[in-house]
Amino acid sequence: MLFTTLMALSVMGISVSAKTTSTKGPMVGQLKYTKTKMNAKFNNNYGSFKLYNHVPNSNYKKIKTISWKKSGINLKKISQFPVKVNMTANQATQYNWYRFSVSKKVNHKNVTTNYWIYGQALKNINK
Repeated sequence: MLFTTLMALSVMGISVSAKTTSTKGPMVGQLKYTKTKMNAKFNNNYGSFKLYNHVPNSNYKKIKTISWKKSGINLKKISQFPVKVNMTANQATQYNWYRFSVSKKVNHKNVTTNYWIYGQALKNINK
């Protein structure tokens, strides 16, 4: 969406006017969350990126970093098969944050856990 602002100033008989135009969207540092249904694969360098329970610059008070080992994610499988991305967070930077879900069996029940990862860790992101 496009916004236009008109400003006018008159001082001692001299008039000055200005017109500014901007697009609606998050400013750098602000997060905009969007629910989605996408698939993505991990880049070869995904191990150099951390997993989080929430986007690091969000307003959540207890943001935790989760190691790949502690997450229990099978690294061989995750690098071969696409994961389901269920939410994105746009921060008006070059890359977005993506929340993906992983299911595993715990005590004979399927448990799904969501993790946030920076967009550079993913490739082939599609709907």
